[in-house]
This record gives sequence, C-alpha cells and structure tokens, in this order.
Amino acid sequence: RVLTTTALIDRAEGVSLVRRANFGQDPAIRGTQPAQVGVVIEGMKIFHACVDRMDPVTSYVETENLQRLEISRGGFDLTQASAVGGVINLVTQKPRFDAALSGHSQFGIESASRHRFSRNVLHLSKGDFAARGSFSYRRSSDMAAGGRGPIDNTQFAKYNYKLDVVRRSDQHRFEAGVLADEAWDIGYPALLMDARRASSLLLNAVHEWTPEHPRVHSLQTKLYVSDVDHWMDDEHRDVTQRQVMRDMNMPMQGQTRTWGLLQTLSLSAHRQTLRVILDAYQLQAFADMEMISVLPDVSPMYLLNLADVNRRHAALTADYQRTLTQRLEARVNIRVDRIAQNLQDPVGRQQLSATWGSEDLDKRLGARSMSMMLSYAQNTVSSWTFAWSNNARLPTPLESYGFFLFNPADGYFYTGKPSLRPEQSQQMEIGWQYEREGRRVSLRLYDNRMSDYIVGVVQESIFKTYQNIDRARLQGVELGFGSPIGRSLTLHGDASYTYGRNETFEEPLPFVAPLEARLGLTREGRRTLFEINSRLVARQARIAHRTTLEDETPAFAVIDLRAVLDVGDNYRLDVGIDNLFDHYYYEHLSVGNFPNPGRNLRLALDVGF
Repeated sequence: RVLTTTALIDRAEGVSLVRRANFGQDPAIRGTQPAQVGVVIEGMKIFHACVDRMDPVTSYVETENLQRLEISRGGFDLTQASAVGGVINLVTQKPRFDAALSGHSQFGIESASRHRFSRNVLHLSKGDFAARGSFSYRRSSDMAAGGRGPIDNTQFAKYNYKLDVVRRSDQHRFEAGVLADEAWDIGYPALLMDARRASSLLLNAVHEWTPEHPRVHSLQTKLYVSDVDHWMDDEHRDVTQRQVMRDMNMPMQGQTRTWGLLQTLSLSAHRQTLRVILDAYQLQAFADMEMISVLPDVSPMYLLNLADVNRRHAALTADYQRTLTQRLEARVNIRVDRIAQNLQDPVGRQQLSATWGSEDLDKRLGARSMSMMLSYAQNTVSSWTFAWSNNARLPTPLESYGFFLFNPADGYFYTGKPSLRPEQSQQMEIGWQYEREGRRVSLRLYDNRMSDYIVGVVQESIFKTYQNIDRARLQGVELGFGSPIGRSLTLHGDASYTYGRNETFEEPLPFVAPLEARLGLTREGRRTLFEINSRLVARQARIAHRTTLEDETPAFAVIDLRAVLDVGDNYRLDVGIDNLFDHYYYEHLSVGNFPNPGRNLRLALDVGF
C-alpha cells in the first residue's frame, strides 16, 4: 500500500485533516477539532508530546502495520473513548498461523518531494506459536507545490518497527508486542519551529480467555506502556524577521508517559450480547521551553508549558446489543468516566496561580455518557438507523493546565483553565442504506448540539484562555454511492457537508471544512486495477470573525490516476499520479494556508514470498 495512514483516513466521509507540514496530519471529524477526536491504537491511549501537535498519534502507525481503520463518527460508540467528535481506532496487523514462513517488501518513490520508502514484513509460525515483524524507512526532501518549485524546509525522515508474538491454546491466547517510531529533521514552515526529533514507544501484553461456558464468551486483559518524546527548535530560522517572538530562539521539549489497563468481559445469550469494559490509565505530561534572545543585553528566560501534569483516568463502559425482531436490532452504550489530575511542579503551579489566583489546581472531574441506536431492515436491500447520544468530553491537560501556548492557526497565545467543566454534547443521526446487486447508496444526516463548549476566549491583545461557552452546534449530511458499469467497471463517489455555528457569539464555528465531493471510476481485472479519482472542494466563506482569526479559502478540484499490475504470483507494480494537472491548492484546515503537493508520480514495487 503506497498511501500513508493519514491519507487513508482522509478518504473517509466526514473526516478532514489539519495540515501543518509535509508530515503528521491531524484528523478532525464532522467539524470538530482534533482535541475533540479520540485517536487510539487498539483501544490503547497514547498521547502526543508536542504542545503544537506536531506528532499526532496517526503518525506512529505505518500502513504495513495497519489491518483496518475503525472510524466512529460522533458520540455513538462509547467503547473506545467519550469524544464529541468521534473516535479513530487504529487496528494493527497480528501474527498469522497459516504459513511457516512468509513476508513481503515494498520499495517506492514519490516525485513531488523525492519521498523514498521501504516497507518490510516477515511472518513466522510453528504449531501454536507465531511471530510477525516489520520495519519501514521513509525519507522526504523538500515538497513541491502545484505549479511552483520546492518549498524550503519541508523535509522529513523516519523509521518504524513493530514486533508481535502470539502463543495460543484451546482456551487461552497470549500476545506481546512493541511498536516504535522515530522521526527527525522535520520541517514545519507554517509554524514557528521545526521538529528535531519525535520518538514514540508502545509496549503491550494481552491475555484472552475463551472458556467453554454458555454465557461467557471471552475475557481479555491488556496492559500497556507508552513513552512519547518530542524536541523542537528554531535554530535554522532567521528569528530577527518574524513577527511573533522576534529576536528570540525558543527550544522546546515535551514528553508523555502512559500506563494503562484495558479489560473486556464479553457475555452472550439468546439474541443478545453484553460487553463490559474497564479502561484505566495514568498519564504524566511535561513540556518546557527556553527563550534565548539573540540580543546580548537580554537575559534568557525559562517557562513550563505543561508543568508535570499527573492525570489518573478510569472509565467503565457497558455495550449491550439485542435482536428485538427479525428486522429490528438495538444497541445501548453507557459509560462513566472519572479523572483526578494535578500539577506536580511547584514552578508551574506558581505560573498558573499568577493567572487564576487562589484557585485550587488539583481537580477531580466526572462525566456520564449514554447512546442508543436502532437498526431497522426495511427489506432485504435497504435499512435505516436511528441514533441518539448524550455524552461528555473531559478537558485535555493542555486545556486545563497549558501555559503560554502559541497557536499558529489563529495567532493567539493560550493559557489553560483548571476549573473547566466537561464539554457536553447531544447528538442525533438518521441513516439509510441501500445495497443490491453491487449497487449501494448510503445517506446520513446528523445534528450535534454542544454546551459548555471549550474554546479559547480573548482576554487582551493576543492572549486567550480556554473557557466554557454556552452553546455551539454542528449539522451535516454525508452521502456515498457505488454502482457497477458493465462487467469490470465501477462508478463510486461520496460527498459531505458540515454547517457549524457558535450560538454564544452568533457566528460560524471556526475551522470547519467546506462542502466536499469525490467521484471515481475503477476497472478491476484478474491481474490489473485502474482508477481515476477526482476530488472537488467548495470555497469556504463561513468563517469566524469575533472569536478567532480565520480567512476564506478558495475552491479547488484535483484528479488522481492509479494503476496496479500483478506480475506473476509474487510481484506487484503500483503506479499513480496525484494532482494530475499540477494545481496549486490548500485545504481550509491547513495551518497558514500550507499547500498540498503538486503533481506527484508514485511508483512502488511489492515483492512477496
């Protein structure tokens, strides 16, 4: 697979990407912001270390390790997290028992940034033991935008490796795994600084028991540890010319440490199932920065952006599903979250006390969430879904305790507020699906009414603090279709639109993606595949004026081509051209209007054995 993980996510209806550079795009769902979206790796919580979100969780899983994406839009599936925007669960590949020795390698290049990559996977198995290992390496030079030359300082390099082992018996299955990602020399021309190094490590151990019991289906226990570190600086920037923090170098470092437990009990009876999930973790988050003036008479300064936050989070979720009739199924989720959090660094406590006075910085918060879904099979080819949820999102550590955080998306410095209340959301969705003889149509309408919405509110000049505001609302529609044309051709497409409004300040919600549509044609043979895909994005003129600085973005359209050829049993050639007409464009969610790549020739060779 040539595409990156974020490119695969971007193909999903209702999902947009916040683009800060040629690396590490951040997903947003249905007009919500990345902080309102939960991104987990098989349910495990792993947190970015960079206060500017240069290292989103999606950058830690490469495509050779990805088995599937589980995207929950909205707050209806509470089993992974309680997030008002939705949850993206990255499910990774596991060892197989079907061959004693197998594997494959992929080598490729992309022309727009001279992106070279190599992906390698090896499977081993013997009896009831199996192992899988992978290693990938990627290096990119400066990226060229449409119709223009390379953009300076858009390079990156990284490697990723994963190792999993499995031992199984009649009623027990043991797994252990390690996932590591190391990136360096990452340019961010739209931000104030560049990433010198981004490092992540995830260790996990799993035991699953499947007893011979009529009601108990399985009991799974998962333990995990994650370490994430991030270093950034502006050593190679001319700080004397910029408008923000002029004449000052600002090296920054961040880290997160997470220890977690996931335990899932699955029960079943006649026409019904129940899963009870215990989700507990402890997070340590720290970030600091130096401010070193290039002027000899100015003394250096030091501050803590996250002053050693300690957060203990426990959640209990019940997921009940029942077949009511031959045509009607019901699903109910109930979730209870509790956190206790504090600042452990005395200097950081003094910093926030200067803003909030005698307010207690040690906080305990709770949230209760519930969702219900009905699925009705109208006949053998069409069905309806009706969903409702009342859920809450707890404030992030940055929203609670962040200090002097510059947001390049709107140009303000943010400070957290320890007394933030959980964000509340009431959502409804109606969906219709039709599928017959290869033809399919899907339609979803949704409404998301939020209260105690967490947003930055201007205090003075260029400074904001996170606050709860009364009301905000998101409404939208998503449409998808596919239809065979003849024996080997398929026409497919989708469209999505979200309307967002800040009802407290009576203006549009900021950073909501505009109307978008995709249309494609695929021809698939026994050993070949040809695709032509188009993407059309409308102008976004609904922008915020009172609460943030946002600009309108123009419409654009791009066309991509792809061809896949199987050569023998063990070789596959994958060729593609993205942005065929070399159009210069940028997304509404691109920070600083950072452009997408220009015409990009992709070439990859897969070799298997």
